[in-house]
Amino acid sequence: MNILALKLVAKFRGVSQSKISEFANVSRQRVSQWFSQSEEFVNIGSISAAHLASRLNVSCDVLLQAMPGLVELTRTQSAYLWDQRFPDLETFVVAAMNNNLDAVARTVEVHGLYGAVDILGDIVWHSFDKYKRYLPPKKRQAMEAVWLLHQNLN
Repeated sequence: MNILALKLVAKFRGVSQSKISEFANVSRQRVSQWFSQSEEFVNIGSISAAHLASRLNVSCDVLLQAMPGLVELTRTQSAYLWDQRFPDLETFVVAAMNNNLDAVARTVEVHGLYGAVDILGDIVWHSFDKYKRYLPPKKRQAMEAVWLLHQNLN
Protein backbone atom coordinates (compact mmCIF):
# COMPACT_ATOMS: atom_id res chain seq x y z
CA MET A 1 0.00 0.00 0.00
CA ASN A 2 1.21 3.49 -0.77
CA ILE A 3 1.53 5.11 2.65
CA LEU A 4 1.50 8.63 1.20
CA ALA A 5 -1.84 7.96 -0.48
CA LEU A 6 -3.23 6.50 2.74
CA LYS A 7 -2.11 9.54 4.75
CA LEU A 8 -3.68 11.90 2.23
CA VAL A 9 -7.00 10.04 2.02
CA ALA A 10 -7.15 9.72 5.81
CA LYS A 11 -6.49 13.43 6.28
CA PHE A 12 -9.03 14.35 3.63
CA ARG A 13 -11.68 12.09 5.18
CA GLY A 14 -10.83 13.15 8.75
CA VAL A 15 -9.98 9.59 9.77
CA SER A 16 -7.61 8.97 12.67
CA GLN A 17 -4.90 6.33 12.86
CA SER A 18 -7.06 4.53 15.40
CA LYS A 19 -9.92 4.31 12.90
CA ILE A 20 -7.53 3.16 10.19
CA SER A 21 -6.42 0.30 12.43
CA GLU A 22 -10.06 -0.60 13.00
CA PHE A 23 -10.86 -0.41 9.27
CA ALA A 24 -7.84 -2.57 8.32
CA ASN A 25 -8.27 -4.91 11.29
CA VAL A 26 -4.69 -4.36 12.48
CA SER A 27 -3.26 -2.95 15.71
CA ARG A 28 -2.89 0.78 16.29
CA GLN A 29 0.83 0.19 16.78
CA ARG A 30 1.03 -1.30 13.28
CA VAL A 31 -0.63 1.78 11.77
CA SER A 32 1.68 4.01 13.78
CA GLN A 33 4.63 2.11 12.28
CA TRP A 34 3.22 2.64 8.79
CA PHE A 35 2.85 6.36 9.34
CA SER A 36 6.30 6.83 10.86
CA GLN A 37 8.35 4.95 8.27
CA SER A 38 10.23 6.73 5.55
CA GLU A 39 9.39 4.18 2.85
CA GLU A 40 6.76 5.02 0.24
CA PHE A 41 5.11 1.58 0.33
CA VAL A 42 4.10 -0.76 3.14
CA ASN A 43 3.08 -4.39 2.77
CA ILE A 44 -0.30 -5.29 4.22
CA GLY A 45 -2.61 -8.19 3.51
CA SER A 46 -4.96 -7.94 0.57
CA ILE A 47 -8.02 -8.46 2.78
CA SER A 48 -6.91 -5.65 5.09
CA ALA A 49 -6.26 -3.39 2.09
CA ALA A 50 -9.69 -4.18 0.63
CA HIS A 51 -11.43 -3.48 3.95
CA LEU A 52 -9.50 -0.26 4.41
CA ALA A 53 -10.27 0.97 0.90
CA SER A 54 -13.93 0.11 1.30
CA ARG A 55 -14.25 1.93 4.63
CA LEU A 56 -12.40 4.97 3.26
CA ASN A 57 -14.69 4.93 0.23
CA VAL A 58 -11.88 4.74 -2.34
CA SER A 59 -10.83 2.03 -4.77
CA CYS A 60 -7.94 -0.23 -3.81
CA ASP A 61 -6.06 1.24 -6.78
CA VAL A 62 -5.94 4.61 -5.06
CA LEU A 63 -4.16 3.08 -2.08
CA LEU A 64 -1.93 0.72 -4.04
CA GLN A 65 -0.58 2.77 -6.94
CA ALA A 66 2.34 5.15 -6.77
CA MET A 67 1.38 8.80 -6.77
CA PRO A 68 4.16 10.50 -8.75
CA GLY A 69 3.11 14.04 -7.97
CA LEU A 70 2.89 13.31 -4.27
CA VAL A 71 6.34 11.73 -4.17
CA GLU A 72 7.91 14.83 -5.72
CA LEU A 73 5.92 16.95 -3.28
CA THR A 74 7.42 15.13 -0.30
CA ARG A 75 10.91 15.66 -1.70
CA THR A 76 10.32 19.40 -1.86
CA GLN A 77 8.10 19.76 1.18
CA SER A 78 10.38 22.40 2.69
CA ALA A 79 9.25 24.73 -0.12
CA TYR A 80 5.65 24.33 1.07
CA LEU A 81 6.11 24.11 4.82
CA TRP A 82 9.04 26.42 5.55
CA ASP A 83 7.01 28.89 7.64
CA GLN A 84 4.70 26.40 9.39
CA ARG A 85 1.53 27.86 7.84
CA PHE A 86 0.62 24.22 7.36
CA PRO A 87 1.64 21.68 10.00
CA ASP A 88 2.37 18.88 7.53
CA LEU A 89 2.30 18.02 3.86
CA GLU A 90 -1.02 16.18 4.05
CA THR A 91 -2.74 19.24 5.54
CA PHE A 92 -1.27 21.41 2.78
CA VAL A 93 -2.43 19.05 0.02
CA VAL A 94 -5.95 18.81 1.43
CA ALA A 95 -6.09 22.60 1.78
CA ALA A 96 -4.95 23.03 -1.83
CA MET A 97 -7.53 20.48 -3.02
CA ASN A 98 -10.19 22.47 -1.19
CA ASN A 99 -9.01 25.71 -2.84
CA ASN A 100 -7.81 27.23 0.43
CA LEU A 101 -6.48 30.64 -0.63
CA ASP A 102 -3.32 30.34 1.47
CA ALA A 103 -2.53 26.94 -0.08
CA VAL A 104 -3.26 28.22 -3.60
CA ALA A 105 -0.94 31.16 -2.97
CA ARG A 106 1.81 28.86 -1.69
CA THR A 107 1.46 26.70 -4.81
CA VAL A 108 1.78 29.83 -6.97
CA GLU A 109 4.73 31.00 -4.88
CA VAL A 110 6.55 27.70 -5.43
CA HIS A 111 5.55 26.93 -9.04
CA GLY A 112 4.52 30.25 -10.58
CA LEU A 113 1.09 30.89 -12.09
CA TYR A 114 1.31 28.51 -15.04
CA GLY A 115 2.81 25.72 -12.95
CA ALA A 116 0.11 26.19 -10.31
CA VAL A 117 -2.57 26.02 -13.02
CA ASP A 118 -1.15 22.66 -14.10
CA ILE A 119 -1.49 21.44 -10.51
CA LEU A 120 -4.71 23.10 -9.29
CA GLY A 121 -6.55 24.13 -12.44
CA ASP A 122 -8.22 27.37 -13.47
CA ILE A 123 -9.00 28.35 -9.87
CA VAL A 124 -5.50 29.86 -9.95
CA TRP A 125 -6.61 32.40 -12.58
CA HIS A 126 -10.15 32.97 -11.30
CA SER A 127 -9.31 33.65 -7.68
CA PHE A 128 -6.04 35.56 -8.12
CA ASP A 129 -7.45 38.75 -6.61
CA LYS A 130 -8.50 36.80 -3.50
CA TYR A 131 -5.25 34.94 -2.77
CA LYS A 132 -2.60 37.38 -4.01
CA ARG A 133 -2.47 39.03 -0.58
CA TYR A 134 -0.88 35.80 0.72
CA LEU A 135 2.05 36.11 -1.70
CA PRO A 136 5.28 37.82 -0.61
CA PRO A 137 5.38 41.42 -1.97
CA LYS A 138 8.00 40.89 -4.69
CA LYS A 139 6.44 37.61 -5.82
CA ARG A 140 2.99 39.28 -5.81
CA GLN A 141 4.23 42.09 -8.01
CA ALA A 142 5.75 39.66 -10.51
CA MET A 143 2.64 37.44 -10.51
CA GLU A 144 0.35 40.46 -11.00
CA ALA A 145 2.26 41.30 -14.19
CA VAL A 146 1.89 37.72 -15.45
CA TRP A 147 -1.77 37.61 -14.44
CA LEU A 148 -2.52 40.89 -16.28
CA LEU A 149 -0.73 39.64 -19.38
CA HIS A 150 -2.73 36.40 -19.25
CA GLN A 151 -5.99 38.35 -18.83
CA ASN A 152 -5.17 40.56 -21.82
CA LEU A 153 -4.37 37.54 -24.00
CA ASN A 154 -7.67 35.81 -23.23
